Amino acid sequence: MSKFLDNFGILSHRRSGTHFLWETLNVNFDIRKPDWYLKVEGVEAFKAHCAPDQVSQFFGKDLDKFLLDYSCVYIMRDVRDTLVAAWYYWKAGAESNLDISKALKGKSFSQYIRGASIEETLSYNIDINSLWAKNYLDPIQYWIDFTKWSGYVHTIKFEDLKLKPKKVIKDFSDKFDLETKNKEYALINKLVGNLPRKGIIGDWRNIINEGDRKYIYSRAGEVMTSFGY
Repeated sequence: MSKFLDNFGILSHRRSGTHFLWETLNVNFDIRKPDWYLKVEGVEAFKAHCAPDQVSQFFGKDLDKFLLDYSCVYIMRDVRDTLVAAWYYWKAGAESNLDISKALKGKSFSQYIRGASIEETLSYNIDINSLWAKNYLDPIQYWIDFTKWSGYVHTIKFEDLKLKPKKVIKDFSDKFDLETKNKEYALINKLVGNLPRKGIIGDWRNIINEGDRKYIYSRAGEVMTSFGY
């Protein structure tokens, strides 16, 4: 069990509630990030925005070795809300040091979800083989690729975390035979960060038009249904 506690991470598509899950688990369990993960001060977990087929590119080891070395959970969020939150994220100029953020400046939501042409992407000097480019070129496929984590690690749905946090904590505790720090579960009532509209369930209804809806469903509808969305 010490291996689990000492090498804990969260896998998530961007804007899926990683920080919210961090805080919820940190306040309830004695989990610790690996020694090599020093990027986020005070957060006792590492995060990875990579799909299973990107593990070797991201971590320099194959998937089987990665799963042996680290204990992870995957947080999943409705692709519709994920896309909307991601669009606001880039639109707000988040991570402006990345070429992808510059390339998305001025793009509409409809343009964002449909990705960009290879030619346009190359014109912004974005490496089309980079981890970031796939998010930009085809964000819907990227979400679909992320759902494959559910076949490898414990999966937590963002909607359950917000609406049924005690059940999520209990399931996590039972799954990994972990004792909570407190006699009662500690709940997080306020999401971290100050980005626009963060963490709103169903926010997609305010943004997605009929054409967008049909496009998303044509690409991800089967996967959405399989996960109850």
